[in-house]
Amino acid sequence: MSYAFDDLGLPVAYDLLIDPEFPSAGIWSDRVQHFHRDALCDSTEPFRSTWGAPVVVRVEPNHSSAWIGMAEAGGAGTPTQMVAGPDPNQLIVVNEGVAYLIDVTRPGDYNAIKLMPILAVRSISDLRLVLLSSFTALVAIDKKGVCWRTDRLVLDDLRILRAGTEGIVVTGSTVEGLVDFETTIDPRTGRILSQPDAASLPEPVRDRDHWERAAE
Repeated sequence: MSYAFDDLGLPVAYDLLIDPEFPSAGIWSDRVQHFHRDALCDSTEPFRSTWGAPVVVRVEPNHSSAWIGMAEAGGAGTPTQMVAGPDPNQLIVVNEGVAYLIDVTRPGDYNAIKLMPILAVRSISDLRLVLLSSFTALVAIDKKGVCWRTDRLVLDDLRILRAGTEGIVVTGSTVEGLVDFETTIDPRTGRILSQPDAASLPEPVRDRDHWERAAE
């Protein structure tokens, strides 16, 4: 096991046991929930993780029954991480690039995040926001779930330099000489606040995939 749980400075309402010992009888005493990258699974069927080793964890929510989670790998060869979500009952599992957002009180209603591979996780605690980043884009999670997703921001090598209430500053390579430029993102909407003209991507490689949850 080469990963651990990080609460990112956020409150949690559950306990975790990573990689629990498989029972000698061959059957878990707690109920088992499978998490698959296509978000389609029947936990009564044999579990398969074709693209790498699964994450196995025992989750014990503060106010409901414990369960065993088995999360399929994404096969990207990227770091596996387990972190807290903005809501105390949220758990985020990233297994080799694929991320699962889980409500520990209702694990069957999980969300397989539609951005791969996830390379890094960061929080903005003042906004109760968790950021997931790939090579080219960002996804943000709040206490209600995924709240926004950016368009493709860079050609490659996206990195978060700073993240706070005033903005999320990222950098990465662009087509013009593969030079890095800084782009500032609105942490509440995922929209670009500022970006040098030279950082704009040409149409053939630009993905217009911005999404944000409608205001209530």
